[in-house]
Amino acid sequence: MACFLTTVSGTAYAQASTDTAAQPADQQATQSGGAIQDIIVTAQRRSERLQDVPIAVTAITGEALSEKQVITTQDLQLSIPSLNYGNQSGFATPYLRGIGSDIASINSDPSVATYIDGVYLANNASTVVSLLGVERIEVLLGPQGTLYGKNALGGAINVVTRTPTSELEGQVQLTAGNYDRLEGNAYVSGPITDNLYAGVYAVGQRRDHYYDFLIPEDQRQLNGTPEDEWLWGVRGKLVLDLDTVRLEASLEHSELAQADGNVFRNIQDPVTLQPNFDPDDKFFDSSDGRGAARPKATLGILRADVDLDFARFVSISSYRRVDFQGGTDIDGGPVPIFSVFADSQTDDYSQEFQLQSPSSSDITWTVGVYGFYEDGAFDPTGLAVFGTPILSYTDIKTTSWAVFGQATVPITDALNLTVGARYSKDKKEFSAYDATRMIANGELTGPITVIAQYPDSEESWDAFTPKVTLDYDLGSTLLYATYSKGYKPGVYNAAGPSNPGPIDPEKLTSYEVGSKSDFLNGDLRVNTSFFYYDFTDIQVQSLAPGQGGATILQNGASATSYGAEVSAIAQVTPAFSVNANVAYLHTEFDSFPAFAANIIGEPTAGPPPAVNRPVNLDVTGNELARSPEFVVSAGAQYVAELSVDHTLRFNADWYYNDGFFWDPSNQTRQESYNLVNFAVTYVNEPGDWSVRAWMKNAFDEYYFNTITTTSLAVSANEAAPQTFGVTVTKNF
Repeated sequence: MACFLTTVSGTAYAQASTDTAAQPADQQATQSGGAIQDIIVTAQRRSERLQDVPIAVTAITGEALSEKQVITTQDLQLSIPSLNYGNQSGFATPYLRGIGSDIASINSDPSVATYIDGVYLANNASTVVSLLGVERIEVLLGPQGTLYGKNALGGAINVVTRTPTSELEGQVQLTAGNYDRLEGNAYVSGPITDNLYAGVYAVGQRRDHYYDFLIPEDQRQLNGTPEDEWLWGVRGKLVLDLDTVRLEASLEHSELAQADGNVFRNIQDPVTLQPNFDPDDKFFDSSDGRGAARPKATLGILRADVDLDFARFVSISSYRRVDFQGGTDIDGGPVPIFSVFADSQTDDYSQEFQLQSPSSSDITWTVGVYGFYEDGAFDPTGLAVFGTPILSYTDIKTTSWAVFGQATVPITDALNLTVGARYSKDKKEFSAYDATRMIANGELTGPITVIAQYPDSEESWDAFTPKVTLDYDLGSTLLYATYSKGYKPGVYNAAGPSNPGPIDPEKLTSYEVGSKSDFLNGDLRVNTSFFYYDFTDIQVQSLAPGQGGATILQNGASATSYGAEVSAIAQVTPAFSVNANVAYLHTEFDSFPAFAANIIGEPTAGPPPAVNRPVNLDVTGNELARSPEFVVSAGAQYVAELSVDHTLRFNADWYYNDGFFWDPSNQTRQESYNLVNFAVTYVNEPGDWSVRAWMKNAFDEYYFNTITTTSLAVSANEAAPQTFGVTVTKNF
């Protein structure tokens, strides 16, 4: 199960760590002399104070996530202005600084990489999940192609889970809210022997749909639409801590069922043929296709840390299995015109070996090798056109390996030079065929009739991704400048094998300068970053002209973007603190002469007939998708002491997004919107238990998760309305 949390370009809300197997949680937070708490992070694969890391990185602890009512990974964007975290038909679509991917398919590695306890999650079908036993999350902005490798093109989201220690501890948390929401989170961990520790972490949630469905779940073309929204997950973790060797083993499983995130309602007016972005019947779905995302994910990790005196040896081994069932009604109406559905499976294996410099070394260095193998299949993915399914059975095997290294050399007491590089090699093997079957009683049935066998294909790519950073410590301020490159390998069109590709790799060159400052004896922290990106062969998913909505993949030739981020946190009084974040972003396609677009409101007779004319459109000069020019967030917390043993915490958070376009054609735009969250928490002074009343999207702002234009409709999925509830927590 994937779990996450964060902020922007270096602001800390409490604790931290990512490859922190060797560091107990109770050692991860320190005080810098003022009231703002430091966080120890592992953004560079070693433990460092957040303010000492010359990277735009944000970290937030599990406690801070709870205070802000961050329930799922999508909620992270409200704390991180440069993050746009979407959910497209059950696939996570994170964007950082306008860099991301909306390709929802096997082998379609995201452009913002997600890691859990140091393990890369290749399949993003199961990463929009609740938080399960999270210690903290680190979000690294900008390409991380040296230490993190392929697909960390726009940045990396590192999830660090709780690790059992020699202390017995536990927590039980229960939540009730509107839409009949019920949630439970619990964990217990502690010693089994003097050097063997164990922990068990569990989560469960359910709620009613936000949407009202015209056609009941059991009367759709295909079965699978859940009756309510639910998820559950459990993780077990063992730690063996010897004098020079530390072993960690974890095994987790999670399952999720959602319908709300897979609704694609038609918002195109039948008369004017223009989209209505403020319909009267909000959260109403009349579609007849399967609307569901049902991922099941299992992840096993084995980590070893060995002290070799001259270096520290680290081994991280993992296996991950993801089974996914989903579907979306593309036309958004009650007549069986056009819907898509998919059943997929992926098996991932990875192994990483690292050697790290000892703590006594003046030069800090890391070298390593990495290997990855994935066997992924659509079994099948399909289109139901006027009720007749056309199926594609696709298998893609991915083999990757890399060697990497990075070293930081002190030039003077204040000036450091960091140099790193990674060489990556990726190979993908593709095979597919199309077939037909019958649909009866909501299930695919009968013999599989092959109608097209596609040629097998194989393609390989490689990349060299260097990084150079200079940082200078002025005492209370750290200045840094970085040149780096990122890489994402080519992608086969698993969902449209008649046009298989593959498309070319994405590549990004980044130039960045920034600062991290503590003022007023540690009571004020201000961090800044300024960046310029040169982006080539941007991977884009669109709908094929003349094919009624069949998925195709394209490369946008080139784009540039630049921007700035400022984050600040201040402890105004011992009881009152505030934080603020501002992000500015400018993006532009320098060249993209033939984007497969659908011109809204220009019907054609076909074939096939369309209300939005398919065309290859020159979008040179347009903005990149999901790239708002300005995003601002701010928050405040006040702690009122009722008595020696009782306190109240008041939290208020505000998020403003000035809007963005949903695809390169720049026809559909998310208008600006504001979100406000409130929480009041009662805590008894020993911290044994607390009661929190909370409200999210307090003023019921209406906005969208995604908007997609096909030849048949402008389809939208609405974001969560106002929600509220009460959470009770008991610690022991």
